[in-house]
Amino acid sequence: MSPATTRSAWLVLGTTTLYLDDPASGYATTQLDLGTPDIRAVQDPRPDQHGVIDRTRYMGGRVVTANVTSWPGGTKTYDDCIALFNPFTDPAARPVLHLTTTRASGIEKTLTLRSSGMSNPMVSPYRNDFQLSWVAADPILRDVNVQTVTAFAGSATSYGRTYPLTFNRSYPAGAGSKVNVNLNSAGDVAVKPLLRIYGPVQGAQVIFYGPAGTVRPQIYFLTTFRIDAPHRVDVDCAARTAYVDGDLQQNVLNQIDWTNSIWPVLLPNTNWLMQMNGQSTTDLTQTQAVWQDGYLG
Repeated sequence: MSPATTRSAWLVLGTTTLYLDDPASGYATTQLDLGTPDIRAVQDPRPDQHGVIDRTRYMGGRVVTANVTSWPGGTKTYDDCIALFNPFTDPAARPVLHLTTTRASGIEKTLTLRSSGMSNPMVSPYRNDFQLSWVAADPILRDVNVQTVTAFAGSATSYGRTYPLTFNRSYPAGAGSKVNVNLNSAGDVAVKPLLRIYGPVQGAQVIFYGPAGTVRPQIYFLTTFRIDAPHRVDVDCAARTAYVDGDLQQNVLNQIDWTNSIWPVLLPNTNWLMQMNGQSTTDLTQTQAVWQDGYLG
């Protein structure tokens, strides 16, 4: 069976792929319940008055269940059909659920799971029903497509020759124009992108301009901090980390200007204009914002 159908689901564990519907083998999923994310309530009583102080902002995990039915006449027996799912019920495994729905976007989404149980009663000789359940620690379904937009700081080098005229003559690269770019997520939840900031640049600044009235997220580095070409700094806005060339041994989180920085949390279905600024830049100086759209169902 192919995942190209309008509505389908399959599990992936390493190099193994298992479709939740395979009539030829003799089984099909009668119900796949994605559940809803738990809400991580953060509340305190309001002193001397009714109500609570509610600081709730984040979701917890979600429970996913699949009801599967197998029948005689397929290429596999009841027990063979059940055995196909056994590797995906190992609590040490982290299978990935892939699914497509009838949502207009038609995208493929994924959810990483951890097994929480399996019910396998031996009942009717004409049909065998069993149920699998998993927990998703991260409750957000991710678009398999990675989105990338790039903003250029523009070159600080002037056009043409460098004077006074001396030998050997020097012809620096022409000054590239600043390029701002729009970031817009089609998902259901806010985006916290990975920012790849490529040098050369000193005192790099990445700014997001949203609609009037919204907070202006921005990541500022100290004016004394320089990123030389061809190196980059990876700023993970979700994990709040910053590493040179993605190397965990080269942590530069202490080079961020914490006083002026506001970590990006970009609302979905909203145009955010990303701009990069800095000193001593060239045509190569740029910031790439990388993310995957996130969905709740």
